[in-house]
Amino acid sequence: MHTRLLINTVLLLGTFPLCAAPNVTINCTGNGGPTADIKRGRSSSVLELAQIDDVAGLGLKIYQLHQDLPANATAVETPLDQFYFNAEGNVNVRVDADVTTARQRVNSYGYELIYQATGTPYYGITPTGSSTGGRGTTSIALYPMTTDRVHGGGPSNWYPIPSSTNRAPFGRKLATWMKEVEVADGAMKSIWVGTQEPTHTLGFPGGTATDTEKLTNVRLYIDTWIETAKDMQAAGYKVGGIQLNGSNADELTYAIGQFKTKGCPFNYITIQQYKAELSNAAILDAARTGLTSNGYATSKKVLFNRYSVKEDLWFKSSTGINLFLDGEKAVLDQADLVYGYCLEGPEWNNNNLREVMAFLNAMPTSRRPVTLANGLRAFSTTSSDSIHAIVWNPGTSSVAVEIQLNNSATSLDNNSLAVRIGSGTTTTTAAATWNGTTNKISGFSLPANSYALISLK
Repeated sequence: MHTRLLINTVLLLGTFPLCAAPNVTINCTGNGGPTADIKRGRSSSVLELAQIDDVAGLGLKIYQLHQDLPANATAVETPLDQFYFNAEGNVNVRVDADVTTARQRVNSYGYELIYQATGTPYYGITPTGSSTGGRGTTSIALYPMTTDRVHGGGPSNWYPIPSSTNRAPFGRKLATWMKEVEVADGAMKSIWVGTQEPTHTLGFPGGTATDTEKLTNVRLYIDTWIETAKDMQAAGYKVGGIQLNGSNADELTYAIGQFKTKGCPFNYITIQQYKAELSNAAILDAARTGLTSNGYATSKKVLFNRYSVKEDLWFKSSTGINLFLDGEKAVLDQADLVYGYCLEGPEWNNNNLREVMAFLNAMPTSRRPVTLANGLRAFSTTSSDSIHAIVWNPGTSSVAVEIQLNNSATSLDNNSLAVRIGSGTTTTTAAATWNGTTNKISGFSLPANSYALISLK
């Protein structure tokens, strides 16, 4: 009897099809995680001024400039005359005008500046072969170099360090140069970062990398950086710690412990992360463990000062954007531990990325809980009079999207809805609808490997 009644009822109501359950539900008043206050920015070489101008208007908050200190074959990376021998044979420093120009350009856009200076300066070197990493011999280095560590292969990314008795003098001279750089451009109070990925760029005995020698490189780097960090902090500047590679998450606890043991100050855990979609969560988990186990709690934050996703995908299509959003969600999930990230590489040439970045930077900071179905992924934030969400479909089939807003404020009822869908290499505006009575957003689908930028404001 009950079955027959149900069938008859459905037939009678056949012209009013029953709606499927929403596959995205947002609790507009619940706590969806830490405050989403992430500073996003770009990283580029100190001489690439056009890249600084290129990202204006996207709502970025930070910008990293980087340069190599050694004289080498890549002139664009290396203003060569900032460290030199004076007539008495002592090391002096000067500030290259190109450095000041770039820093002032960053400042003109209101970005907070991160400045990364990598390596130990040489003077007047003619680069040689790959056995010395393109840096030449050590015979005319400004500071005598260690001789027990050689490059582990390839012609680049080898940054040998001074010998043990020369590390402290070099560290203090590097701080002298940094402070003169600050004075030259009006004392912008940069965050200063040292050599990239020192676990492998410092070299290895015989050129052979081992896990033990990577840990030795952690200690050697801190011994080289400690005087710089102390001098800069004493002068009122902030400094990064050791810039580990994203694949070095297992070494974070050890490195943080060494900073504590050796008394080397730091303000941020700086990390070079080029596979954000894969390992952001693991890196942040390791950083939290390392900080809390060494008594820092979360008073120090993670700064991804070089950041990207899997290089063969980048942001050539919505598939790459979706990977970026996977990494973004992992960052937002632990936003209490993250200061920000600086995206680098050719990705910025992609208009889809630029639109997504501008959208992220316009989102409110109150994170809200999201319940999902049909394989969709999403995160959402709200303010008192707006709601923003990004929903993406990593699957192989199109999904019709219906979003239910629970506990939404009445001030949203008459708001305007905008839905932008990125699919492949194009972005289009969807003809979506907002029903202020049922508090539902519907009327659009997400194709396979696509995403939607949704705002109700």
